[in-house]
Amino acid sequence: MGAAHDDFEDWQGEHPVLDGLLKMATWPLVGLVWLCTRDLKETQVSTFRDSISTMSKRIHTMAKEKGWWETKRSPLELHMLVVSEIAEATEEACRGTPPIYQTQISASGGGEIQVLPTGGGWNVTLKPEGELIELADAVIRIFDICEERGWDLGAAIEMKVGYNASRPHRHGGKLY
Repeated sequence: MGAAHDDFEDWQGEHPVLDGLLKMATWPLVGLVWLCTRDLKETQVSTFRDSISTMSKRIHTMAKEKGWWETKRSPLELHMLVVSEIAEATEEACRGTPPIYQTQISASGGGEIQVLPTGGGWNVTLKPEGELIELADAVIRIFDICEERGWDLGAAIEMKVGYNASRPHRHGGKLY
């Protein structure tokens, strides 16, 4: 076979995630994951997954402290909460607002003033808003759901990105 196959043969045994796939997956899938991760060092893959795991734990702990898990929530409710954040991001995009902004009621109580971030930081007493913030809310909800269910979101992302890399242009002709 070609050089890529030879490199793959030389690589076997150096990456524990892919070694595990060798035991449970077909060779094409293993080759695909190898192609997508061959330039990442083991520490980079581990750091990505650790970062996702750490953030998921932090988000879920805060959600529990704030009372969002006092009762069992159905998958439909949880999924629609993610959808609602995407809808809010869409509303922000339609209004043409900045990706991130904060609003402040004037001292006289009349009207809102948009306060855009400058140089150093955010006023933590003002709610951040905008399309990017709403997309972040969707991600936060997804992290929270995955942590509640004990799912490894970092591994799922790695798996899906690897698979997507193997797909043809526009996934074979999809319009959307």
